[in-house]
This record gives sequence, C-alpha cells and structure tokens, in this order.
Amino acid sequence: MSILKRLISDTAIYGTSSILARLLNYLLTFFIATLIATKDFGIFTDLYAMVAFLLVILTHGMETSFFRHINILDKSKNVFGTAFLSVAAMAGFFLLLSLLFVKQIAIGLKYPDQQNYILIFALIVFLDVVTAVPFANLRHLGRAKKFAAIKIFNVILTIVLNIFFLWACPHLIDSHSNFAQHIVNWYDPNNKVMYVFIANLIASGVNLLLMLPEISKISLNIDKAVYKKMLLYGLPIMLLGFAGTINEMFDRKILRFYLPYDDAENLKLLGIYGFTYKISMIMAMFLQAYKFAVEPILFSEANNDNAPSTYAKIMKYYLVAICILFVLMLFNLPLIEYILFKISPLSEDYRAAFQLVPILLAANAFLGIYFNVATWYKVSDKTMYGAYIAFFGAAITITLNLIFVPTFEIQASAWTTLICYLSMTVVGLWLGQKFYPIPYQFKRLLFYLLLTFAGYGIYWICHSLPFYYLSIISLFLTGFFIAIVYQLEKGDLKK
Repeated sequence: MSILKRLISDTAIYGTSSILARLLNYLLTFFIATLIATKDFGIFTDLYAMVAFLLVILTHGMETSFFRHINILDKSKNVFGTAFLSVAAMAGFFLLLSLLFVKQIAIGLKYPDQQNYILIFALIVFLDVVTAVPFANLRHLGRAKKFAAIKIFNVILTIVLNIFFLWACPHLIDSHSNFAQHIVNWYDPNNKVMYVFIANLIASGVNLLLMLPEISKISLNIDKAVYKKMLLYGLPIMLLGFAGTINEMFDRKILRFYLPYDDAENLKLLGIYGFTYKISMIMAMFLQAYKFAVEPILFSEANNDNAPSTYAKIMKYYLVAICILFVLMLFNLPLIEYILFKISPLSEDYRAAFQLVPILLAANAFLGIYFNVATWYKVSDKTMYGAYIAFFGAAITITLNLIFVPTFEIQASAWTTLICYLSMTVVGLWLGQKFYPIPYQFKRLLFYLLLTFAGYGIYWICHSLPFYYLSIISLFLTGFFIAIVYQLEKGDLKK
C-alpha cells in the first residue's frame, strides 16, 4: 500500500472514530452547558485546562519518543515497556503528591471548599496518563479499529453517565418515588458540575480496564540504555508540548485572574469563552484524526531518500482539506447559531462571544498547518528547535494576554491565539528550510490560502443573509475550490 493510500485509509478509520467521538463530545458539551450554570461551566473550563498541562508533563514526551525509537532500535529492545514504566512511575508520583497536598492545591487553585474536585481530577489524570503509551502502541501496530472502538465506547459511556447524573437524577428526585429516596441520600443538586467530573473519572477507569490486555503484555523492566536515548529525545518534546499547551490553554487559565471583575463574573466569562472555543474545535477534531494516522507514517518514512517529497505532498493535501473545512464551517456558523440559541435551551449568555468563532477557527487551521511544518525537527532529531518555536509562541501568548485581556477581555484571547499559531508557522517554515529543506510548492500553497481568505471576505460581506442563503453560497464556493484543486492536482490524484 502506498504512503498516501495508507494515510487516507488510516485517517478514514481514525477520522471516522475521532469525528464521531468529538461530535458526541460536542453534543455532550452543549448538553452540559444547558444544565449547569454559566459560572459552573467556567469551573469546568478552568479545571480541564489544568489537566492539559498535567498530561504533557507526566507523559514527558514518551509517546512521540516511543514512535521514534520503535522504528530505529532493534526489536529485542524493550521500547514499549521502557516508555510505559517511565510514564506510569510519573503518574504514580503525581497521584501521591496530590493526595498528600490536596488542601494546599485546592487553596492555590481557588477551590478551598472543593477539595473533592482536586482528588477527582488527580485520579482522572493518573488513569489517562497510565493508558497513554498502550494507546500509542495500538497506533504503532496499526490496530486502528481497536483504538477507535475503545475511544468511541469511552465517549458513549461518558455521555450516558452525564445524562444519568445531570438529567435523570433530578427528574427521579422530583418524582418522589421509592427509588428517588436512595438518590436523595447522596445526590447534591446544587453541585451538578461535580458529577460531570465523576462521569469522566468512571469512564477513565473503564478505559484502563479495557487496556489491561495490552498492558499485561509489557515486560516489567527498563532497558537503561534505551531509556536514556528515549528520555533525551522525549524531554524536548515535553518542553515543546508544555509550551504548546500554554499556547492552547493559557488564555483559559489567565482569564479568571485577569478579567477586570469579581471571581464569579470572571468564571462566567471564562465559561462563555470556553464554550465558544469548543465550537471552533472542529478544526482540532480533524487535526487529531489526521495526527493519529500520520505520525507513525512520518517516522517510518524518515530514513527514505524521498521522504522530503512525501512530506511536501502530505502538507499540500492537508492544506487543501483544512481550507475546504474552514469554508464549510464559516458559512454554516449562522445555522449553528440558530440551532444553539433558537432551538436548544442554551443560555443567551453564550451568544455574546459567538463572533469570535471565525477567529478561533482560523487559529486552529494554522495550528494544523504548523503541525505539518513541524515534521522536520521531529524526523531529524532536532527537537530542541521545536521547543524554541513553541516557547516563542508561548511568549506571544503570555505577553499579549497579560497586556490586552484587562482591556479587551475575551476578544484579546481569541486574537492572541490566531497571532500565536500564525507566527509559529512562519518561524517553523523558515527554520525548517534552513535545517531540513522540504520541497513545498509554496506558490501553490499560498494560492490555496488566498482562495480561502477570499472566501472569508465573501462571508463577511454576506454574513447578515439568512443561513439558508449562506449554505448555498458555501456549497458553491466549496465546489469551486474542489474543481480548482482537481484541475491543478489531477496528475497526482490519478496516481
């Protein structure tokens, strides 16, 4: 099977499962937002932003290091076991610290009366970290169907548990049935957001149980020489990931502290921004599916003489796909807005930030482009350059948020995200062509981007039209874009 065919095949499996899982998560997010207060959704956004930082630190680059070394080291080397034991040890140490210092952590995070939040999240992080490398091994082995099945089941279970805790339990209590009395004894209707966290904890626990057959195959010993190589490769990846998480999550951590209102109002605005960001995550949804499929391929191709040409083609077709997706999303935003605020019982509070969605969509599109640009330092073992670029982006994120959030509030965070990812893409391209030249068709890529920007301009001219007119324009522009792509790329496509 050719590289492009394998990429399309794996992306189809990972993509279908990931898109389905993310779509269900989308629906779950909207469901949660309709049943908990905007302030509580701010708590939800705040704590999950913290989880993202912890996952990066505790996995310390071992997933990417595993993909790199499983392809270049002798199969007798215990790469899988070494990576797993390293990550599991970090997760166990973190859980122990969380249990010992839960009170101090709760005070530091401004939840002095909710130490149970901290305990629940510590357990969620522990469970998710322990399963990270076994899931990576499934991807390496090409067992996309099992990977996808477990991920989808996990999301479905989370949804069922949330429906039970947030909707069924209050209705059962109101029914005053005999069974309802048992629920009353433990259910707190004034703290619904806690049950969102409990649902996640149960689902993460089930995830671990489902992965036990994979974990049981691990040889419980660390190859010290292999571990040293993997650690030296992985730590810069961790720094890169941490800086990347700053770029993605810092706005959601800073808003609570830097918005110019009291804590309750700041949490409310954080909830509104977090919900708006969720809508734009359809770009990240596609990127996640693509990453699951493409990472093993990028590393397996690294030693081939024609690897740079392969990477250039992959970038071109990714850009085409993301441009089409951007236009489709952009022109259907009025329809999404109509569904959310006219048909569903979602609070009107969330409408205040809906105009930020196009900015965040563009930001996530450039994040995907940067992921492709970043191939050069991963396959050439120059991961420190990735860390430098990520910290450059982090400096932009931190500086602009600190300066502009007190004045421009959540709008500042949205624009900062776009500026950050665009800047990282430009710097990554410049360094990449210097250290690991990839023959990108720059004129062709720029042409596709300009077509997309033109579509963006048409949207702003026409965005006040009824959504059904915009949907027709969207289909026309998408068809026009695809026709141009086919004319320009039909040689490769026929192959």
